[in-house]
Amino acid sequence: MSRTVEPRTNALEVVRAAVGGEDRVLVLGGSGWLGRTTLSLLWHAHGEAWMDTHVVATASKGRPIQILGCGRLRVVEQSSGFNPTIIVNCAFLTQDRRGLLGHDEYVARARRLTKDLLERTRALRPRKVVTFSSGAAVASLKYPDDMDANPYGVLKAAEEKAVAALGSALGVDTSICRIWAISGAHVQEPRKYALSDFVLQGLTTGRIAVKSRHPTIRQYS
Repeated sequence: MSRTVEPRTNALEVVRAAVGGEDRVLVLGGSGWLGRTTLSLLWHAHGEAWMDTHVVATASKGRPIQILGCGRLRVVEQSSGFNPTIIVNCAFLTQDRRGLLGHDEYVARARRLTKDLLERTRALRPRKVVTFSSGAAVASLKYPDDMDANPYGVLKAAEEKAVAALGSALGVDTSICRIWAISGAHVQEPRKYALSDFVLQGLTTGRIAVKSRHPTIRQYS
């Protein structure tokens, strides 16, 4: 049984206010959960025909992907020939990838993604760049400013600083979005994230068990 998956009306209003019909949008990291969510919002805000001519999504491997509630859309490895007015950066390696790649390779790949974003911004001069981070980019007791303990956060904080500085130098508007609670139709491995796990527990068992290794305060509205 298929289900309709549509963004909230107020979310689409925000997208339409930020992305006009004449804009051309380059989505970096289009196959991940943030990238797919971005593509879904753009699809619902402006329509399938607009997507065909105004949006290009990249990923490490070109292939068709399924956007829930919309349809299939192809992501490509290269976006040559496309001149975006907006770059939305969803490309980065989550910290769990360090266990698969090893620390040095993880850091090298993450830095290459940041370098790619900066080079595209410098070469293409879009009117706006949007990049996403998590709360790990904010130094704290949980997420120390330490490359060994918190490589994702340290690298993301450096990327935020570099994007903001380059945007200021070029006159490009930059928006840095930090995501603190995750849910949605495209979340990958939702059991790893508190909000998504709560939703799944509620749907499958009707009860929500809150588990944490340390005192935690959460508020959702």
